[in-house]
Amino acid sequence: MDFIKLFRLYQLNIIKTIVINFKTLPFLQAIYFPILIFGRCSISESSGKIIFKSTKIRKGMIRIGYCPHRLFGKFFSSFRTQVHIKGLLILGDNIFVNNGSVITVAKHGKLLIGDNVQIGPNTRIFCEEYLKIGNQVNTSWD
Repeated sequence: MDFIKLFRLYQLNIIKTIVINFKTLPFLQAIYFPILIFGRCSISESSGKIIFKSTKIRKGMIRIGYCPHRLFGKFFSSFRTQVHIKGLLILGDNIFVNNGSVITVAKHGKLLIGDNVQIGPNTRIFCEEYLKIGNQVNTSWD
């Protein structure tokens, strides 16, 4: 195992990964750990529901708090990633939510995120009613 893979494995927050998967997903999906939580992530509300668009569930489809770029990891690592899901979150495949980002879905909110989406560091997404982020979207930081 090379150093970069070992370092990323070290950043994996195993406890929060288990909590978000088994609290928000059906058991038969949760056992595949499609959502991985990295670093300092706060999951203060997870009473909502998460649905995947894809029927093929696999490990690491969604990576929250993960920063694949060294530049962002160096400068934004002190910010805490936050997830608040009270409503409905519909997710595609291959989604990266970089460290320092905040995703909030209100009680009656519905947030759809497409395939191959990268949400940049320190990005804030608040969904009160309905918000759709399409496929192949890459947001900047701040």
